[in-house]
Amino acid sequence: MVIVRRTRHTPGAKRPQHIAVGEFLVSRRAKVTPAEVGLPITGYRRTPGLRREEIAMLAGIGVSWYTSIEQGRAQRLSPDVLDAIAHALNLSTAEHRYVRDLARFAEEPAQSAAIPPRCQLQPVVDHWRPHPAYITDRHWNVVAANTPANQILGLRHQDNLLTEFFCNPRTRGRRPRWEQDAADLLARFRGRSTTSVGTPAFTAMIEALRRGSPLFATLWDHHDVSDDADGHELLHDEDLGRLRFSRISLEFTSAALSLTIHLPSAPEDPSGGSQSAQPGPIGTAPPQQQPALGATQQTLTA
Repeated sequence: MVIVRRTRHTPGAKRPQHIAVGEFLVSRRAKVTPAEVGLPITGYRRTPGLRREEIAMLAGIGVSWYTSIEQGRAQRLSPDVLDAIAHALNLSTAEHRYVRDLARFAEEPAQSAAIPPRCQLQPVVDHWRPHPAYITDRHWNVVAANTPANQILGLRHQDNLLTEFFCNPRTRGRRPRWEQDAADLLARFRGRSTTSVGTPAFTAMIEALRRGSPLFATLWDHHDVSDDADGHELLHDEDLGRLRFSRISLEFTSAALSLTIHLPSAPEDPSGGSQSAQPGPIGTAPPQQQPALGATQQTLTA
């Protein structure tokens, strides 16, 4: 059964997604210099980046309209206007998608299906053993995790990925590049958060993380966004030493779930090349033991 959650809005009231769009655009505008967009530098600038009128000019829209967008007062933001602003600000593909998704979900609240029971999800992650694998919901709560994910990543069923990362000292011990990884993790989460912005659970989670972690509070206010499809992880294990992984994330939109798999990658070679993948309990499993991605998706969406 599909459950549709709709939020009632008072006419003229600011919607959380529109506020998020405005805050994000302000943060991006501060990072773009006139020279980067071909504008001359004229006069003293009290703040870094471009002025509102400069973005409005580059995007071909009125200053008052652009100002209302940044202030979260604009309603029904058209894709064409957002595309023009994205071009003016040199937004990345992930940033552009983030803005468009926020505006879309402000007008068309996201649909969410019931999350399958754990007994249906656990075999999916177990199939990926000996590689760490876990499934998270839209708030990055772990709804299923295999044994390697617990042993190597410290993740268990019902953990929250963000809380464990920012508020659990053990996580910092597993991450040689903890602060760098923190910025990357939060940018990836923000890119995935567009269906949750403004919901009570999302708001409560962000406020709790702000109180529990000064680093989270600082990074969240940076408004950085990146793609969550893949990446690289460097971890430290007390028994195995340093471990390098290629991270792959697959999104299953019907239930707003994400499957994340950590596959071993070649360690860095001081000469600039690469070495063979690491052996041991997290080494590459025989091909016949690794499930096809299509089969995994079919299991999750059944």
